[in-house]
Amino acid sequence: MSKIATISVEGLEVECIVGILDRERVEKQFVYVDVDMDYDIEAAAAADDFKAAIDYVAVSNCLRELLIESEYQLLETFVVEGVERLLRKYPAQRARIKVMKPEAIPEATWTALQYEQRRES
Repeated sequence: MSKIATISVEGLEVECIVGILDRERVEKQFVYVDVDMDYDIEAAAAADDFKAAIDYVAVSNCLRELLIESEYQLLETFVVEGVERLLRKYPAQRARIKVMKPEAIPEATWTALQYEQRRES
C-alpha cells in the first residue's frame, strides 16, 4: 500500500535577474519560491533511510540554481521548467511551484504565479 506524502519548502529566498524591464535585466531582485512535491514515503519510512526520501535541501538548491543561472524574463518559463526538472530528477507523482515577486507592483505585497504538473503514467 502506498503512503503518499507532500514535501514542502516555503519562502525560499532567491536573489536573481528576472523580469522584462530594463532595470530588471541588470539589477538583481529577490523572489520567493514555494514548492510542494507528492511522493510515496513508504520505503523511506519503513527503513528510516534518508537515501529513500526526497532531499528538500537538494530540491531547494536545484530551483535556486535554475533561477540564478537562467536569468528568466518570465516567471512562467521558470515555473514550467522548474516543475519539469523536479519531475525528471525526483520520484514525485506531482510537483507544484509558486513564485512570488515582491517588487513587480509597488502597491502590492507581491505578485505570484503558480504551476502544477503530475507525472505522466
